[in-house]
Amino acid sequence: MRFLAFLLLFGVLLAGPVRADSQPRFFESLYDVPIMPGLQEAPNYALVFDTPDGRVAEAAALISPGMPDQTVNDFYARVLPQLGWQVQPSGRYFRASDELVLDLKDQGGQRLLHLTLGPR
Repeated sequence: MRFLAFLLLFGVLLAGPVRADSQPRFFESLYDVPIMPGLQEAPNYALVFDTPDGRVAEAAALISPGMPDQTVNDFYARVLPQLGWQVQPSGRYFRASDELVLDLKDQGGQRLLHLTLGPR
């Protein structure tokens, strides 16, 4: 019995601590859209309001220097369909009556991912 307890403790110690950053993070204003690892949410860009046609929300994230745009696009093209979003040939994403647009741009000397959610 002590041997089994020792093995369990030894296994836990080998596994190491669970890192908080290993859990997916989501945008505050787009609570069901994950923030890609290597991106940092820019809270100044968060905006949410309701319209008669549906919710409108905006969010943005700073892209780590040197990260290629294609890496960001590939991440969201892989992850968003797992969350029910359908990618369109235009690069926009649709889910139910919502449309999500991802836009990569330079702003203030930084590379930024800007996301806009609205009714379609």
